[in-house]
Amino acid sequence: MQRYNQVPILFIPCEEDEHLWTMYDIMDNKFLESKINVSYDQRFCASSEGWLVAVNKDYTVSLYNPYSMLVGNCNTYNIQLPSLFPPQVYIPPGVEYDLENDSEDESEEDFDFHIFKATITADPLENPNDCTIVVIFGEYFRLAFIRLGKDNTWTKVGGHRVWGAFDDILSYNNHFYAIDRDGEFISFDVDPDNLNVKSITSENLRTRVTYSKRYLVKLCRGDILQVERYLTWGVNNERIITEKFNVVKLDLEQQRWIGTKDLGDESLFLGDNSSISISTSNFVFCQRNCIYFTHDLDLVGSNEGGFIDIGIYNIETDTSTLHFNIDSSTFTKMFRRAPIWVVPTINLY
Repeated sequence: MQRYNQVPILFIPCEEDEHLWTMYDIMDNKFLESKINVSYDQRFCASSEGWLVAVNKDYTVSLYNPYSMLVGNCNTYNIQLPSLFPPQVYIPPGVEYDLENDSEDESEEDFDFHIFKATITADPLENPNDCTIVVIFGEYFRLAFIRLGKDNTWTKVGGHRVWGAFDDILSYNNHFYAIDRDGEFISFDVDPDNLNVKSITSENLRTRVTYSKRYLVKLCRGDILQVERYLTWGVNNERIITEKFNVVKLDLEQQRWIGTKDLGDESLFLGDNSSISISTSNFVFCQRNCIYFTHDLDLVGSNEGGFIDIGIYNIETDTSTLHFNIDSSTFTKMFRRAPIWVVPTINLY
């Protein structure tokens, strides 16, 4: 059961120590005193169910419970998963290839950006028998999954069917959904012997020609949303920033999307994390009908110079603000290591 009943914490690289990450509480607009002791140079490519996901140099996948890595905590929890379809290196006939002396930078680039999104269906320690990890990975943004305690290898979704590059994945009512960058919305099962891949709708709702990214979110009341994030070049074309969000709701019976400007008392949290909705009625300082967004590294890129695309977007008024009380100099430490939302699994106060 997914734990979306708490406001996510924003994890931000620490300015003073490159091996620490700080935690920012958006409700009180302040950094928490506790810090997470993890390697700064490791890119966390996703978060889900309160766990962080990272790819190692050998393309194995690690799940980290960051709240077990609080400074001063002796018990840390991480889970190692098998290698996730490493990219194949083509070596022309007659050409010798020295893997050990291959460019370190290129190798790092490959593994560090091998996963672009992940969702975890249940806490891997509390409910390992119900835990499935689904990822978007690789150069062509494909789908794969592994069931904890059941599978020894990853399974690709889609077979020989050529889908577009996938943007997001969603677990909902024991079914899995994904959407690609052309608006193809599919469902599939996580059974290696029967993937049961189905196309639900291919309706492309893009309203402008620009950089964009699609997200899938399940509201607390049960509706499935597709959120499209439009980006534009900022002042002097120095960086890419979020310009607008477009929100539509799925009519599953009619297999079509319907526009909406009102999420009621709910708000969304989008970025490299598994997309989240919360009911703001439980959290007085959390703004309703808004999208809390962070830098999305596979979409926005690294924005050299330290600028991070982050803020709060009001769906009704189509306006956004930074809002967070974070010094701009903090962003200079975030090159290639962007902030990421993580759902709390312990009481941090």
